[in-house]
Amino acid sequence: MDKVYEAAVSRVEELHAELKSLNDFIEMYRRTRHILGMDSIEHKGIFMSDAREVPGAEPASTNLHLGGEPPRKRVVDNPKPMDVVSQVLLILIEREHPMSRRKLHEALKARGMVVNGADPVKTLGTMLWRSGQDFLVQLEGRGYWIKGEPYAPAGYDPTAKQESAKPPTGGLPNIL
Repeated sequence: MDKVYEAAVSRVEELHAELKSLNDFIEMYRRTRHILGMDSIEHKGIFMSDAREVPGAEPASTNLHLGGEPPRKRVVDNPKPMDVVSQVLLILIEREHPMSRRKLHEALKARGMVVNGADPVKTLGTMLWRSGQDFLVQLEGRGYWIKGEPYAPAGYDPTAKQESAKPPTGGLPNIL
């Protein structure tokens, strides 16, 4: 009878740990939605990829080769860019400070999200640049940070009024 009791107590402890983990995730998810201004608007494609694959469709041919070194094969086993951006946002919320591409790559890898490529860190940077512009900013000398979330040590306050932008140089004159 003691073994049954011990097993039950052990299982209750496991369930408490799992419940805490789930509650932590839910809180982090809510904070991320709040930071991104998604409290009242339904946004798809941010936390789960909404890309659709067409059954039977073949990728465009990349066999065109004009000599010299053959082109590099495109990496096709990388996670969806918005899934990467979502994980980067969660990492930044957890760590509470900006992070370099290299540190983000290491943190993603530790979570089991591997970004591949000839230069994986550079590939990550490209993903963040292309897909994360609405969610991330680069703070000079500090790394990537959550767009819209102040970071006082770097003097980043997205709510502060910025000085007016300099007029563009070249092109047509501004006559208005």
